[in-house]
Amino acid sequence: MRVLPSRKILQGWPHTPFRTDEQDKENGVWDKVFLNLTDFGNFFACGSKGTPNPYGPILLVFSPEVLRGAIDVGICLDSAGAAGFDRQGSALCLKDVPRLFQNEKPDWLKPDLATEFCRSQYTASPEISVSAKGDSLSLDHLEKIIVDPYALARSLTKITSLTVKRLAENIKVVERIYRKGDRQELVMELAKFLSFYVPPVKSYKVLMINSPDVSEEMKTWLNSLNPRASKAFEDFATYLTLGSLSFIE
Repeated sequence: MRVLPSRKILQGWPHTPFRTDEQDKENGVWDKVFLNLTDFGNFFACGSKGTPNPYGPILLVFSPEVLRGAIDVGICLDSAGAAGFDRQGSALCLKDVPRLFQNEKPDWLKPDLATEFCRSQYTASPEISVSAKGDSLSLDHLEKIIVDPYALARSLTKITSLTVKRLAENIKVVERIYRKGDRQELVMELAKFLSFYVPPVKSYKVLMINSPDVSEEMKTWLNSLNPRASKAFEDFATYLTLGSLSFIE
């Protein structure tokens, strides 16, 4: 399967279940392919109070041409996983899309999109949902893969590189660079700790803060997370444990 699939297409294949799966079906986006304008993992790597990418440690970077395979494209500030999400009503008009970006830095999103679009609630980064033939997008426009350096018995970066090589794909696989020194150590500690706790867990954050096996640096970072980031951390820990860590233990 040489495509980026929708969650609908993944049924019947090994995959990580998401908390929003049932809501996605209700909201009519189960057959959509999702993309983002932002590298979620970069915030954590650069030292912000956010979490590592909650959707997984393997980031696929596409050129904009990937959207040429779309039937329609919805760019929304509301989360498709929220109750009552209306894709058609939430999607930005074409003339409003340039308002997402800074004039002086056209590749950068504006820092306060809620104010720009007069929204009381919005996603941290606009979500792109795509309707496409076969409920999937081709990998022809995949430019590179960025992998967070999780390693237990095996390295996730090496496994990803070998998989790409075995599929005879000429795609660059690079390991994420952490610009704030302690973040890579936190990533390794997260992998080691979470590998011992299979979901469901009531609260990974509370579990780690109360554990004598967790470093003070980790506890300081966990305590710095605001409610929104704390919720994202629970998703991150659950998805990482059910997904990627099972391949490197």
